[in-house]
Amino acid sequence: MSTKILILPGLGGSGENHWQSFWSMHLEHVVRLEQDHSLAVSLVAHWEDS
Repeated sequence: MSTKILILPGLGGSGENHWQSFWSMHLEHVVRLEQDHSLAVSLVAHWEDS
């Protein structure tokens, strides 16, 4: 089993020169969640509790 890197950009995502975009394009095992609303903190808290 490989470790996943979870990237949760804020509302509107991040530009192509942002570190989140760089990691998404250059690192393996990255999961990037695109959001319609800026609820990243709540999503991570819920995910950790499960």
